[in-house]
Amino acid sequence: MQGSQSGLVFSLFRLKMIITQAIRNCRPQEVEKQIDFLFIAWYQTSKRIQRLTTANGQAIAIRFLGKNQRLTEGDILYEDESKVIMVSILPCEALVVATDHWIQLSWLAYEIGNKHVPLFVEGTDLYMPYERPMQDWLTSKGYQPKVEQKKLSNPLNANVDYEQH
Repeated sequence: MQGSQSGLVFSLFRLKMIITQAIRNCRPQEVEKQIDFLFIAWYQTSKRIQRLTTANGQAIAIRFLGKNQRLTEGDILYEDESKVIMVSILPCEALVVATDHWIQLSWLAYEIGNKHVPLFVEGTDLYMPYERPMQDWLTSKGYQPKVEQKKLSNPLNANVDYEQH
């Protein structure tokens, strides 16, 4: 028991960094320092409290206490004279629905929102995490969803305060 407690204390002391907000946002080619990437899945972008490890093994804690704080692709979480820690969202299997008709796009976004499925947008394309039942539903409605590896990084948010909904 004593050994496991000291191991716990040791691992807690190794955690040297608590992040409460992103410093700035940029693309990797804009950074002239060493980049230590924090690779995360799309669903981790909105988690307010989490412990993560960067690609180079740096343990960090995220503690976002403000409303609507979220991690985004390219966020710089730490910076010193020689390195930065930058967020990179991992690609995942996603359903892609493309349409040039704004009314169809609006209707589709509304219906998908009613199903409480996370929805992402780029231009007139809608993206959502792959789920076979959703693919079947979209096909039954006459759409031709494609399955692609995609970084889900631009969430379509309703104008609803989560504390009031």
